[in-house]
Amino acid sequence: MDEIQAYFAAESKRQMDEIEECFGGDRALFECIREFISDDGNKLSVFLEFAQYKKSVAEYEQRRKKARLNRSISSYIGESESITVKDVSVLIPVRKKCAIGVSQRCVYINDGETIVSDPELIAVLPVPDKATKQFNIVFNEGDNTIMINVNKSPVDMAKVETRGLVADLQPLPLVDFMIDAVERFGMVVSRPLHREIESKKKGLASAYLGSRDGYLFFLDEYLLFGFKKPLVVLPLSAIESVSYVSITRLTFNIVVSFFDETKKDIELSMIDQSAYQAIDEYVKEKGMNDRSMADSRRAKAAANAEMPAELEQAEHSLAAQSEPVPEPPADSDDEELDGNFESGTEDGGSPSGSEEDVEEDVEVDLEEGSEEENDEEDDSEEGTNNESESGNIEEFGIDPMVPSNVEQYANQIGSFGFL
Repeated sequence: MDEIQAYFAAESKRQMDEIEECFGGDRALFECIREFISDDGNKLSVFLEFAQYKKSVAEYEQRRKKARLNRSISSYIGESESITVKDVSVLIPVRKKCAIGVSQRCVYINDGETIVSDPELIAVLPVPDKATKQFNIVFNEGDNTIMINVNKSPVDMAKVETRGLVADLQPLPLVDFMIDAVERFGMVVSRPLHREIESKKKGLASAYLGSRDGYLFFLDEYLLFGFKKPLVVLPLSAIESVSYVSITRLTFNIVVSFFDETKKDIELSMIDQSAYQAIDEYVKEKGMNDRSMADSRRAKAAANAEMPAELEQAEHSLAAQSEPVPEPPADSDDEELDGNFESGTEDGGSPSGSEEDVEEDVEVDLEEGSEEENDEEDDSEEGTNNESESGNIEEFGIDPMVPSNVEQYANQIGSFGFL
């Protein structure tokens, strides 16, 4: 009895593990399922069937994808010989470690995930400015490119697989092993020129393409700019001419023009002057046309040269318009310009605030004040007389403001001898 219970317990755990494998990516969902089926075994069987179905679909998709890849690579190499090296650093089209395969007609990664068939260019390019020697190997055909990074370390033969009659493989440095594998299948490897182009750099020069920095490699039949995506591969046979432009004391630019007029010119900039002589020798050696002195190029350069002159003229014009106002002399009559807000004499004499003028102003004020005081005294006397007269009139019981009493008032005044 205990054995039966132990069996069912183990079987139940196995089924739950299978369900967890199916839904384990979403822990919250799995916990809800486990709580839902904990009280009913029938519910467990339903979810188990669903998990098994989902697993079978995933396995089918994997088998179908593998078969498709095998068919793809088989369509190129058939039963031909091939050499495959695992765990190679791939830079283009993806950045990861992949298996790189070489066969009679193509180079491929990951059993046909990316294929370059009948590559037009296979170039082994040194990677500058690295502590240890590194190389990028480029396999190019049109717009299809594979680029891998290799070094001088010996290849691990345990990671090498062969098909067919390939034999006598030696544990060479990885870069040499890949070159040997390519040449075994009759493909030609191109290398940069051995001569020094830029200072201490053989076969290459630092340059910019727009805002993207990189290296310009000079090959037997190609110009190549890399290593950032996308690589620019220029067959010499497609180049109509080159021109040296924007030449300064330190750098210059190269404009590459093509026979295909629909293709835009490419300008590679900020090339060091130390590379000029070697590049010019390469251009002449490969028979490329130098259009630096062509009429159209000189006209464009002249137009560019006129622009700074026009800018300089505009700057002078603006400077003339914005000339500072000259400072006024210290004895200027303009209160705002001389900064002291005081008027001055035209003949250079003392300003209006001198002591003599102040004394005269004081005397005038005193005189005017005395006259005002005299006027006030006169007014006060008249007021007193008027009050006395008013008092006298009131003594006679006459109101001077009443018109009917005026005549009576005059007669009474006359009787007293005032008139």
